[in-house]
Amino acid sequence: MLYLRQITIPFLTAKFDLGRIRLGGLIVPPTVRGVLRYCLPFLLIGLAAGQSAEQRTSRYLESVRRQPPLLLALVRDLPKGGDLHNHLDGAIYAEDLVDFAADGGLCVDRTSSRLLAPPCDSCESYTAKPAARCSYGDHVLYNQMIDAWSMRNWRPGDESGHDHFFAAF
Repeated sequence: MLYLRQITIPFLTAKFDLGRIRLGGLIVPPTVRGVLRYCLPFLLIGLAAGQSAEQRTSRYLESVRRQPPLLLALVRDLPKGGDLHNHLDGAIYAEDLVDFAADGGLCVDRTSSRLLAPPCDSCESYTAKPAARCSYGDHVLYNQMIDAWSMRNWRPGDESGHDHFFAAF
């Protein structure tokens, strides 16, 4: 059978040939043929528009779930860039944590880089328990906090990456 055109919308395919119109396995009678030739594309678009994108995608996923080539094509066409798994503690930049600590009036233990409750020591001299805001004027303290609270400058061998990452929190 020679097909002039095929319209594919997920879940429904209409094939047109020179003499008949087929919807799935049904042959449409000639009296309805003329109406369908002009109205069917709009009808199909209308049916598809009545569903949300999520509903259409979900239905299409279910229809191709056991058809590996179509499933692979669907997965390749899906938008990328979203987090599939995310720990909030690890998703925040260490620089933002410094800002939060400074805004919250917290102190920093200079030897461990752990945050401590106030009262804090003065920023004017090298002290054991400076305020987190002191790190803005003390690049050594700031870099120490960033290194302790992130994977920056982490060296394999001192501790595992897993242990360093989770020890920061």
